[in-house]
Amino acid sequence: MGLLGRTSLAAAAACAALALICPSITAQASDTVLQASDSAFGRRVDLIRVDGNNTYTVQPGDSLWAIAQKKLGDGAEYPKLAVLNSDIISDPDLIYPGMVLLLPGKQIWLVNDELQMPCEDYSFAVPVGMYVSCLYSGAAARVKMSANFALTDNDMNFIACLVQDRDDALSDSLADWNECSRNIRDYAAAQFRDTVSDIVFEQYRTTSGEAVYLYSYLYSLDLKKYGQDGIFPISVCLGIHLTDHMQAQFLGVGMDGYDISNEVLITAGSFTELAGAERFPSQVSNTAILPAYSWEIAGMFNPFPWTAQWFDEICREAFDIPDGQDLTEKFMQHGRIITRPNGSSDGQGPTSQERADFFLVF
Repeated sequence: MGLLGRTSLAAAAACAALALICPSITAQASDTVLQASDSAFGRRVDLIRVDGNNTYTVQPGDSLWAIAQKKLGDGAEYPKLAVLNSDIISDPDLIYPGMVLLLPGKQIWLVNDELQMPCEDYSFAVPVGMYVSCLYSGAAARVKMSANFALTDNDMNFIACLVQDRDDALSDSLADWNECSRNIRDYAAAQFRDTVSDIVFEQYRTTSGEAVYLYSYLYSLDLKKYGQDGIFPISVCLGIHLTDHMQAQFLGVGMDGYDISNEVLITAGSFTELAGAERFPSQVSNTAILPAYSWEIAGMFNPFPWTAQWFDEICREAFDIPDGQDLTEKFMQHGRIITRPNGSSDGQGPTSQERADFFLVF
């Protein structure tokens, strides 16, 4: 049965799971996200890059205008550099080779039609075009893999959400981000040398001082083991936000190489702990991404084997479909991967009613 047609017990179970996770699941227009400020385009979240990649060393012949054009994309933004570096710049026309300038932090723009996901203890922004769903493999009676709280778009890019009470194990693992990054890189090289590449690590803090971590990589799915030709590229990103009492991990997966990191940064960066979240036990333990694979990064969800296994499950099912169809048609018919730009097999995307029952199942 096709994806949009499976709406019986499985959909009911998924709805029940979501109701437990988010008692007030109805999405509302975003009001406040961290230190968000009003603008003509929506609301903004300022994230300050703190992993050493937010500086620039002045080169011979540089000017603030040229640096702003190169690093900020607009030379007219040079006053921002002057203000940010006022301790070493007294005259914007006088800079010298060797000066190390701070660069503005990354900004997340939450446009007006972006939604805010309000749960009992926390909230976060839902990127434009994504909606709440569940991810699981197999029929309801034989689920192998699942995420009971996820965001999905029409192209089957998704973000699985794992929100928990804060755990000292994860805090300790993240205490030295450089060492943690090395451990993650070494693990990927040892266990997924032929399939994982282009790992990028980022670290931010919010204007209120909360820590946000992000790393992304490209997973190359070799289709030969399924009797097919070619490589299917998958973008994977894990975003982590630590608040006083919570830890939120967001696993993003982008189909056909689509860079999902911006959407993950929106959800992770905008995550907000609400008043009363310090009570125990909290509601956040209802979220789960299963199975969880152990590794040396204590407390952190391991995205590498989960992503590999998820797509292995998909391909083993999808390639049972008779030959004569290309890869995209096989995945579309089986209901797990829908490639851009069409949102469903009829090219129109799901209707509002279909969206209510839209769950990734096979």
